[in-house]
Amino acid sequence: MNLTAAQKEALHHLRASYMGPEAGDEEVTANLPHRQYAVGMLFPVEAVDRGPRDDKDADEEISADVPDGDVEEEGTGIPLAEDWRPSSVAISFVTDGDSVGVDFSCGTYAPVEGDGPPRWRRTPFSADDLVLRRGRAPCV
Repeated sequence: MNLTAAQKEALHHLRASYMGPEAGDEEVTANLPHRQYAVGMLFPVEAVDRGPRDDKDADEEISADVPDGDVEEEGTGIPLAEDWRPSSVAISFVTDGDSVGVDFSCGTYAPVEGDGPPRWRRTPFSADDLVLRRGRAPCV
C-alpha cells in the first residue's frame, strides 16, 4: 500500500487511538484497557459470563410507567450488545499461493500494584515471520 506521509500519520494515529497501544509497547494506562481502546480486545474465557448478574456495582432498580408483566422480565441480565466479551478471533482471506507469511503482535494488561490510582501495565507479545501452509501447523 502506497501512502503519503500525511496518510501514514493519520493511520498511525487511528490505530493507536482505537486499537492501541497509545503510549508504546509497555504502556501504563489509568483507564481500564477495554474502555481505553475500541477494537481488538479479547477476554479470557472465564471472563465471558452471559448470565444474569448480581454484581455489587449493578445499577439500582429503575421503575418505569409500564404495568408489571407487560415488558419487564425477571433475571434478564445485561443485553448481549452491552456485554460482548469475545475470547477468540479469526481472519479469513483468499490466496492462490502455497503459503502466507504473517507477523503477529498483541499485548496483555495486568493491574499495577502499589499506592495511587488504579493502573494497568501492558506486556507485549509478538511472533514474526510465521509461515502458514495449508494442512500444516504454523512454523517460525
